[in-house]
Amino acid sequence: MIFLKCLSLSLLLISAVLFSKSDIEANKIHNRWILIGLTIGLILSLLYLGFYDDPWSYYRHYFMNILSGAVFSIVMYALHIWAGGDAKLFILLSVLVPVDTYYLIHVNSIVVIFILIYSSAFLYLFGESIAFKLKGKKASRSKFKIQSLLHSVIYVAFASSCITSLNLLIRYFFEEFYLQNYILVMFLNVFFILFLHKIFGMLHIYIRYFVIVFGMILWLRCGIRGELSLSLYSLLIVLIVLLMRMISSEYNYKQIKTSEIKEGMVLSYATVASFSNSRVKGLPQITTEDIQSRISEAEAESIRRWECSKSGLQTITIVRKLPFACFISIGFILFIILGRIG
Repeated sequence: MIFLKCLSLSLLLISAVLFSKSDIEANKIHNRWILIGLTIGLILSLLYLGFYDDPWSYYRHYFMNILSGAVFSIVMYALHIWAGGDAKLFILLSVLVPVDTYYLIHVNSIVVIFILIYSSAFLYLFGESIAFKLKGKKASRSKFKIQSLLHSVIYVAFASSCITSLNLLIRYFFEEFYLQNYILVMFLNVFFILFLHKIFGMLHIYIRYFVIVFGMILWLRCGIRGELSLSLYSLLIVLIVLLMRMISSEYNYKQIKTSEIKEGMVLSYATVASFSNSRVKGLPQITTEDIQSRISEAEAESIRRWECSKSGLQTITIVRKLPFACFISIGFILFIILGRIG
């Protein structure tokens, strides 16, 4: 069994390194290697069957986590938070995790992995932004994404209401887990806030106001019951995360030579707006600044032709590509280490 476990771990580490390298260098994760890894991983997992007295108690955890992880990663792809390659890599690494590692961690392992992935990515961006500031690097902002003060206040009220509700639910239904895993719950809050920020613009205005009113009712309830500290904690963590995200987002953009534009890059709002008066055909007309707006080779060629036109510019602003395969890999490696500690 030790040999099989070492083989699974070795394959997981090799896959993590190779796919991260491919994402950084080529911005691609090849389906062929994903399928080969999935096949080998499932074969290794089935070979574990003969080494446990009650194998199905282990396999129940294993397959439930793989299934829930697959569903969640597909949802992330559908919401344009992840690229298709990131979703496939996540499913592959979830299969390569040794069977008993899921069993050793007594909470939903996939939740832990997602928290570790986004925590590492968020801390990296925050640390990188601080380093850029200390070096005096000029921030490249998108002029078309400045949000009003009222919009920010509404979001803070919305997010703090959601976080208060989440913590009350966890405390009510899983009080022992809440008390024993306080740090994990804190990271879950951070992850949830980042997720809320992504979907906030997609929600109907009436849903936003309903959540805010519901949150105010919860705040009053907490005040009456002497638990106002929980609501204040929710507000504080929202403000801290938003401050960190604001600092990190200052360097979300990168200026490049127009001639260096390539397929798969994402244009900023300001860049797309500069195409509005051009007669060059095939230029992108809209961007959402996420993976949904990655340009095609034909669009890249049109942009290179635009540079030579009357309204063309020698430089354009793109959204910085974050090699998310690296953070997915880091999340799984940290999870393996956490399982061994546990």
